[in-house]
Amino acid sequence: MRQKNPSIIRALSDDPSVVERFWTNVSRTDAADDCWEWSGYVRHGGYPTFCVRQFAVRAAHVAWFTHTGELPAVGRVIQTCANHRCVRPSHLAWSLGRAAERNAVTMNDGYVALVGTPFAAAVRAVNEPRVFRLIPSSDKVPAPEAA
Repeated sequence: MRQKNPSIIRALSDDPSVVERFWTNVSRTDAADDCWEWSGYVRHGGYPTFCVRQFAVRAAHVAWFTHTGELPAVGRVIQTCANHRCVRPSHLAWSLGRAAERNAVTMNDGYVALVGTPFAAAVRAVNEPRVFRLIPSSDKVPAPEAA
């Protein structure tokens, strides 16, 4: 996976209007387990996309960044609810590739294994991750700052 352009991270960190514009494209509900559906642009393949400056970024990556403040260079964001349009932070997890997974297991750096999933080589689907980094259960969206 390519590293994100630093100007994307700067824009998300330093410009509250970008994050505010992102959350206006999300249909939120008050129910605890419902998905927050992306209502903005969706690329072919069904993946929600958000434009930050001249760059297209997956909406799930932006939601992850707004709640954790990090955008790791390896791995991918997956929806634990299996809804590709969902950007609810409690439904997101960062999944690692095999090499990064081995490093995370060695370092025990806040990643968790799925219950009942062995770390040893086993028969599994290519897109079935074994190690995640989860967002804590708080779904609070940052309030827009007064201008």
